[in-house]
Amino acid sequence: MTYNAYERQRDTTIRQMQVAFLYHECNEDYARISEITGYAISTCRAYVRKPYVVEFFCVVPVSAPITPDRITIRNCQGVAVPMNYLPNCGEDVRGQQTVYLFKFYCSDRFVPVFSKIGTTSVSVNTRLRQEIGEYRKNGFDIQSVDVCRIYDCGNCPAEAFESYLRALLIAEFPNTWHKNDRFFGVDIPTERFNAICNQFANCL
Repeated sequence: MTYNAYERQRDTTIRQMQVAFLYHECNEDYARISEITGYAISTCRAYVRKPYVVEFFCVVPVSAPITPDRITIRNCQGVAVPMNYLPNCGEDVRGQQTVYLFKFYCSDRFVPVFSKIGTTSVSVNTRLRQEIGEYRKNGFDIQSVDVCRIYDCGNCPAEAFESYLRALLIAEFPNTWHKNDRFFGVDIPTERFNAICNQFANCL
C-alpha cells in the first residue's frame, strides 16, 4: 500500500516512521510535523530519536551537551534550574547594550523546547532569572537553560541587533517563531547567531 507522508495515518508504527521521514528526509520542522500528524511536538522529538528510527535513517547520533564554564542556580517553584554559561559565551556586563541567545530545556537536554533571542541593559543573569520565572509560571517545565552568547552591541541600541536577528531567523526557521522572540523546537546554532550579529555590526 502507498502512504502519503503528508496525510495523517492510523497505524502507530507507520505514524512513528512518518514523523521520522518528514524530519530526516523532508526537512520539516517539529511544528509542521505536529500539524500534519496530530502528535505533540515533544512526541515528534521522541519518535525521531527512537533507536530503530535512527538505525533506519542512518542518523549520526547527537553529541552530548557542551560542558559549561560556569553554572548558577535559579530556584523557582521548588525547582533548582541550572543556568549554564557555555564556553566563550561572552561577559555579562551590567549596563551594557547586550543582545543574547538562550536555549531553554525541559526534560530533554538534547533539543531545546525553544531558543530565545533578546536584549538587556541590566544584566543577563537578572534577565534570565526573570524569564525562567515567567515561563515556569506559564506552564513550561523549564529544568535548565544554556547561556550560549552574550553579544556586546557597543553604542548601538541592542534592539537594532534583535530586530535584524528576528527578521533573518524567522525566514530561516519558518513557522517556529512565537511572541517574545522564542523559536520553538529549534536549536539555533550559536555560530549563526554570531554571524548575523557581526553582519549587522559591519553595516553600522
